[in-house]
This record gives sequence, structure tokens and C-alpha cells, in this order.
Amino acid sequence: MSIYFIAKDGHDLWNPAAVTARLFWDQAESVGRIISIETGLGPIISDEVIVDDARFKLFVGAFADFILKLDRESGGRALAETCFGIAGALAQKLGGISFSELELVRLIEGGRRIVG
Repeated sequence: MSIYFIAKDGHDLWNPAAVTARLFWDQAESVGRIISIETGLGPIISDEVIVDDARFKLFVGAFADFILKLDRESGGRALAETCFGIAGALAQKLGGISFSELELVRLIEGGRRIVG
């Protein structure tokens, strides 16, 4: 079974296995609480998550700032990097968001390998 991440306009962004989807969703929500911003990810209902494009892009921008402030050698950074990469790749699929910092670009490239 898989879970679809769907943009508000109805197009599919990502369709990972349920366990992968739930791990990403839970981690993104945890980061959102830590940095005090809504993720823009709707609840997992049946096999779908509706993504609020504008809120999600704001979340990814704030997440980028958070990642850059973390010590590169910290456990928190290691845990957050893959989640950020996936979030960044999804945000780029939504359009209108890009990063020039090489470390963020590298993380998003890794996320693209997961998201497709």
C-alpha cells in the first residue's frame, strides 16, 4: 500500500510506500513544531495527504534556515537532512522555490532520488 501526496490542484507529487510516507509526514510535523510553523501537509486520510502549496513552501523555507543553523556534526542535523531533502524536492515540484546554498542543493538532490 502507498500514500499519495497531492497538490491542492489535484496533481500527484509523490506516491511512496505507506511506511515511508508516514515516517516523512511524522518527521516533517515534528520539525514544524520545533520551528513553530505549520507544514502545509494535511492529515493522512485513507491513502492521501493534501499539500497546501503556499504553506508548504513557507515551511520548507523556514526548514532551510533551521538546517543551516544546526551544527553540521550534530545528531539533529543528521536526522533532519533527509527529511529536508524530501521536503525541498516536493517544494520544487510545486514550483517557485529554489535555493542557492550548495549544502541545501545537495540535500534536495538526494531528496529527488527518493521522490523521483
